[in-house]
Amino acid sequence: MIFKRYLNKLYNLPEINNINYKSINSFTICDKNLNDKMNKCRENIIISIINNKIPNNYYRYSNRWNKLKLNIYEFISNLYSLSPIYKIKGDIKAGRKNNYDFEIKINDEFIYNIEFKYNSPKINDIPQFISPMKPSKYLSSSFEDYIYNNYLIKLLNEFNLIIPDKQSYDKEVHSNNPKCLKDVQEKYYRGCSSSSKYSGNKEDIEFYKKANKYSKESITEFIKLNYLDINKLSNYLKETQQDKIYMLYYKNKIYKETIDISNFEIVSYEKKNNYFLAITKTGIKLKILLRWKNGNLIAFPAFQISIIGNK
Repeated sequence: MIFKRYLNKLYNLPEINNINYKSINSFTICDKNLNDKMNKCRENIIISIINNKIPNNYYRYSNRWNKLKLNIYEFISNLYSLSPIYKIKGDIKAGRKNNYDFEIKINDEFIYNIEFKYNSPKINDIPQFISPMKPSKYLSSSFEDYIYNNYLIKLLNEFNLIIPDKQSYDKEVHSNNPKCLKDVQEKYYRGCSSSSKYSGNKEDIEFYKKANKYSKESITEFIKLNYLDINKLSNYLKETQQDKIYMLYYKNKIYKETIDISNFEIVSYEKKNNYFLAITKTGIKLKILLRWKNGNLIAFPAFQISIIGNK
């Protein structure tokens, strides 16, 4: 009876900012297909806790909610060692125009740019700590032109699909869902067995397999033919990582870590099959993977950069 009353209290907790008591489960879900959705939920929860928007009964009736709150405030106390802290405000800043996820402002004066990463206690363990858009800016020729002319047209012809005009392709390919490739992208995910849109259709499956085959082949060939502009990429990395603080969540704990900006001055690199292996001035190794974010050969080419250790 006591347990039942306790559950009723949990179930009747009010929803606020699209958050209910079950939203805490986003901190235990690691499903890749739900990654974007869960990350948005986690960030919304963190900001709502910081801004004191979560009702106190969440913490009173749930140890998990209470522990998360304590972890967040311990993180904040590590940001700002002076006292007293009389005001804290958080704002979500995620998006292409910003290079961090949210901002924490303390006492209306001290501002901290926070990058949130889930399921890792260290930056070195993160699959990617930054993903520069429009990778051709850092390469000796256009990756998008190469794909369009040598692989995309070939793929679409093989399956009798409409080829978008080059102008539309150039304008839209850097989005998650290019309008000019809407039907192509839908066909791609209908052929992916792990997608919710999976159709089981033989032609869709063959299209998916062929797109992945051509993607792998094209990236390998493109890297063989091109060079990395290490000065331009170094400048980008240093600018975007300047003053950034990482909030790392792992197994019910939150860790704080910063990056030494000098680690991003690239002095040399070598070519691998689908990535560049760069060495920085301080001996750090960076894996610079060339990939597609939302459908191979179809949408959102980008670099995926991770730290893989010292020289």
